Amino acid sequence: MKYWKYFWTLVKHKWLVFVECFKDGMYWQGITHDLSKFFPDEFFPYADKFGKDVSGRRTTEEEDVRFERAAMIHKRRNRHHWEYWVTLSMHKDLGVRIHVFNIPKKYRLEMLNDWRGASKSYVNGEDVLIWYAKNSPNMILHASTRIFIERDLGIDDLLKCGGR
Repeated sequence: MKYWKYFWTLVKHKWLVFVECFKDGMYWQGITHDLSKFFPDEFFPYADKFGKDVSGRRTTEEEDVRFERAAMIHKRRNRHHWEYWVTLSMHKDLGVRIHVFNIPKKYRLEMLNDWRGASKSYVNGEDVLIWYAKNSPNMILHASTRIFIERDLGIDDLLKCGGR
């Protein structure tokens, strides 16, 4: 039951992202968006985490670990996730160094469309601006990427009007 429920939630999400991508003329990205979530190494851990069964059972620690691994794999497979564009490297003298790359425009747009689709399918209709305000402090974004995103979301217009 939970697998069917998650399957249809995923289909709904893909459809909503496709509609948003279609508006931007990104037809192929709309079609191929999140296809890897149907791969078994992503699908089952995601379904165990999000596809609530009839009893409302909570996930086990093992299921949570499987989900975290599946989420990491998903973000590394899909360029529309900001995490794809961040790498860590070790330097003998400097320790850990974080490299943040500017996300190309087509993946920035797909990321925004993903957030819009997710806000309608996963987050119970929460406005994407509210979602971004809550989550952006935890995102490691190149300055140009952040400016692009905030302009697209109209945040710079809100700041001019005294909002936020």
